[in-house]
Amino acid sequence: MHKINTIYCWLFTLLLLSSKLFGAPQTLRFFTSFDTPDIKLAQAILEEAFKQNHYHTIFILEAYRRSISRANSEGDGEVLRVANLKQIDPEITGNLVPIPEPILEVPVFIVNHNPISNFTHYNDLKPYRNGVLKGIRVLEKNVPNIHTISTYPSLFKLLNKKRIDNLITSDYFIEEITYNPDFQTEFYIHTLLKIDVFTYLNMKHVKLVAPIAATLKTMKKDGTYKRVESIIRSQYYSIQ
Repeated sequence: MHKINTIYCWLFTLLLLSSKLFGAPQTLRFFTSFDTPDIKLAQAILEEAFKQNHYHTIFILEAYRRSISRANSEGDGEVLRVANLKQIDPEITGNLVPIPEPILEVPVFIVNHNPISNFTHYNDLKPYRNGVLKGIRVLEKNVPNIHTISTYPSLFKLLNKKRIDNLITSDYFIEEITYNPDFQTEFYIHTLLKIDVFTYLNMKHVKLVAPIAATLKTMKKDGTYKRVESIIRSQYYSIQ
């Protein structure tokens, strides 16, 4: 038995040495608190960018603060957050550094009953009752006169009954709104502004920040972004 155990230990050691010798890709664990088409797009882009730099990626779903906290401690990164994440949650982001090239540019949409919109800034929303999905921190922080609601169906019902004036959401794919079963044909969609969002790496991988940023820039120029976007859109929506 001792001899068999010795052989297994030797084989395991040999496998480890072989992996290092032949450059087996390291696997990085990224955390996120959303499971939406936007996030799936960001994950697919990250998977390709890190693959081009000889890394594997896996993605783990956690609640908002737990996702960031684990990325900040034991994990390797956070999939997608706003630029000022470290100001929003400084106590759980000390070890996180953003990749400076945005992973996505995400529109902030206003859904309401008005065919005309003159909104260009969050402050323009002050006179109105504004509904936001709970957990979208950038909107919770910036939208005035806010009513945070837990689900999209509840938000659409409030809008339909005119108990709120505007439904504010942030989605890369506008189909996430129009394909919602509670979306009504009498609703109008306006773009308020667009937000650059970023992937954050744990500081232990700070040397990867520059090469991954460069890879993302190249992917945007060579059509990889559009190709991946088309794949994700076709997976979630019947019309491309």
